[in-house]
Formats: sequence, structure tokens, C-alpha cells
Amino acid sequence: MNSRQLKTKVVIEQRTLSGSGQDDFLQRVATVYIDGEEYRVLAPAKAVGDPIEWLEHCCVRQPSTESFGSEIEAPRSYGILAIKIVKEELERLQRGTIKPVGMNNKDESYYHVRLHCLEAPQIEVKFDLRRAELEKRVLEPYRNRQPIVLGGRTIPVQNLERVEIFESQRQSSQFGEWTAELARQGTQDCFHGEPDVKNVTDELITTPSVAALPQKPDAIELLCFRFHTVAEQLRHRHDNRSTLNVNDEYDVQDLLHALLRIYFDDVRPEEWTPSYAGKSSRMDFLLPEEELVVEVKKTRLGLGAKELGSELIEDIARYRVHPNCKRLICFVYDPEGRVANPRGIERDLSRTSNGFEVKVIITPRG
Repeated sequence: MNSRQLKTKVVIEQRTLSGSGQDDFLQRVATVYIDGEEYRVLAPAKAVGDPIEWLEHCCVRQPSTESFGSEIEAPRSYGILAIKIVKEELERLQRGTIKPVGMNNKDESYYHVRLHCLEAPQIEVKFDLRRAELEKRVLEPYRNRQPIVLGGRTIPVQNLERVEIFESQRQSSQFGEWTAELARQGTQDCFHGEPDVKNVTDELITTPSVAALPQKPDAIELLCFRFHTVAEQLRHRHDNRSTLNVNDEYDVQDLLHALLRIYFDDVRPEEWTPSYAGKSSRMDFLLPEEELVVEVKKTRLGLGAKELGSELIEDIARYRVHPNCKRLICFVYDPEGRVANPRGIERDLSRTSNGFEVKVIITPRG
């Protein structure tokens, strides 16, 4: 097989293997895309150290189309090609073509800004800002609630839906063929194939405008990521006073509802969804101004990875036809760790298609 005739892309997942505590839990070294098909290069559970030294012991699998969350062995020829592509990429990284993020002076970094606006055009992107430029043109105006001027366009802060800032050690001209275009289109994981690009939004925008923040859907993601910490903190009250113990899905809904009120004035619980497959059901929370729905789940006995995947797929299909839902956040609270491969489920189901965006978040992150 001649790899030069195929369109390929590789994402290195781990530069150092640390081993897995479960003998049957393989470690993903990389994800390779060959003509649009996904191939996962997996190292043995006990593998530690440099993944290059383990490549001859790796296997290559593909997501199964028959059963959600499962994998099948890749055809031998594609497996050999995937391993070859991963080896070449790891060797390139080792030669220092790309320096690991965090090893360089921040003044040497390049910053890539993407503004999500409430008015058309809805995406404004500026690549290759140095730190001083970033501070002057984006961070300082945002903190002071002043207009941001980017790409010749003046954007008032109140017209911002959210801000994203990415850091890399390379200029955008060195990115892959489609990366810059995907960023301009607003694609959620546009930098997924660039191993040195890091999302530093939370590090740099630490005191966002109070006026702008309630309009930012990423505030919901922050609440989801911090949810477990809040739930644990509630259990430690003065003099052992009574509190909210998050034991089931209703408890998760009640606590998240209270947290959403911090940022959003209009939170409507349990709105009816349109009929789907002959039946209708209730959604957990509708934020009409943001055209956003938050669906809440808590894993339990009988709701593991397989059942969870099936429910999420059905939810996504149902909300896709809801007239007031342009973005769906599926929040899954899994404090007992019942989902064996949470990041895999997140990657498989989070996507944007025909103006409908789905984000699956499973916490705690572990």
C-alpha cells in the first residue's frame, strides 16, 4: 500500500506511557485517520516509557459500527500503515521539530484568537499574535469591557458570545492543510491534529466581564467540570449540619439548576420536547436566549457505558429537531467511575453538524 496516495492525519495521544492498572485496558498511543477512517494505535496495558519502543507490540483497532463503544481489529495492511505513520510522527517530535508546550518563554509563543459573535459574521479569527499584541488587542479591552478590534472589525464586548485563545510554538503557516479553515468555520476541535496547540482561554481570561459571561455557553462547561468539587464540598458542613447529598439524577439536576442561576436569568426546567419516534419527553434545562439545552444524567447500576451511549444517541437525535435548540450539552456525572472509557464517548459523540452542536461532558475527569 502506497501511503502517498492516501490522505492521512495523525494525532499523538501520549508521548510517554505510564502503564495501566487494569490488564485489559490498553493505552491509546495515537489516532490515525486514513482517507477519513479512524484507526486507533493501542499499546499494552503494562507498557511504560517511550511509545516508539513499544510500537512492534501495539495493535490497531477501529470503532465498531455494530456496537457503540466497542472496537474491531483493523485490516492488517491499514494496521501496518497506521503504525508506520505513528512512528514517523513520534520520531519527528523527538527530533525537536515541535517543542513541547510549556518549555519555551511565553514571549516566544504564538497566540491564535477566535471570537464567537452574536452578529454576523459570527466567527472572527486572528492568528499569530505575540503576547504583547494579545494583551493590548484582546485581553485588556475584554477586561475593561471595551470594544475589541480584530481583523479590521470592531466588536463590542456585549456582542461577544465567547472568546477562545490558543497557544502554540509554531506560526499558523506551519499548521495542517485544513486547520486554519476549520478554525474560521468555528469547528470545535479545529486544532485537534496539531499536537503543540493548547487551549489557554481559562489561563488568560481569569476575570471576564460580568456583563459578557452570562451569555457564554462555556460558563456551563465550567460548571460541569467543577460540579464534582462542589458536590464534595457540600458534604462538609459546620457541625455536620444537613446538606444535599448527590445520590441520584434528581440531586444532580437540583444542584446544577442552582449553579446555572449564577450565570443565567432564564433557566427553564423540564420543557416538553417535540415528538420523536412516536413519543415525547422532558428535557432537563432549556436556556432559550442561548438556544441551548442541558441534558443531565448520573450513572448508576444498570447505566454503564453501553446503556449511556444508547441513551445519548437517542437524546441527540431528539434534540436535533427541537426548534429552540441549536446547542446541546450532555452532562454525565459519574462519581463511581462506571464508564470505562469516558473520553472515548466524549470524542465519538461531540460534534457540530448542520448548525447543531453537541458537547458531551463526563465528570469527574479522574
